[in-house]
Amino acid sequence: MKFPENLFHWCTVHWKTITSVSAITIAVVSAVVGAGTHLNAWLRDWRERRRHKGNERLDSKVLEALQDPNLPRSSRGMTGGGDPLTRSAEIAKALSVDQEAVNDSLDRLEARGRVGNAGGTSEDRSPAWYIIHR
Repeated sequence: MKFPENLFHWCTVHWKTITSVSAITIAVVSAVVGAGTHLNAWLRDWRERRRHKGNERLDSKVLEALQDPNLPRSSRGMTGGGDPLTRSAEIAKALSVDQEAVNDSLDRLEARGRVGNAGGTSEDRSPAWYIIHR
């Protein structure tokens, strides 16, 4: 039983050092946790702004591709207003972008009322898209 008695004696003799070290440790740990929390929130906002900018850039490129008269289109038809119908695969190929990203972009643009979905045909069920003029 010598060790617990020695430990207790040492703690009672050095209690001021122990409490000041504990207070400093608590303050440092609190500061590090607070800074980490702030940094994490800032990085999350930065990533969200960056992703949003990337989406906006892709959306503008998709709109430009839909308006481009030189975009190679298969014979799909036209709207009543004379706008050609374009498949997302054709846009993806022209922009050298993944087709899923183009589909997401077209969905965002459709939700904002910038493009319209003419639907597919019995031969090709993928939707054909056209630009909505304002």
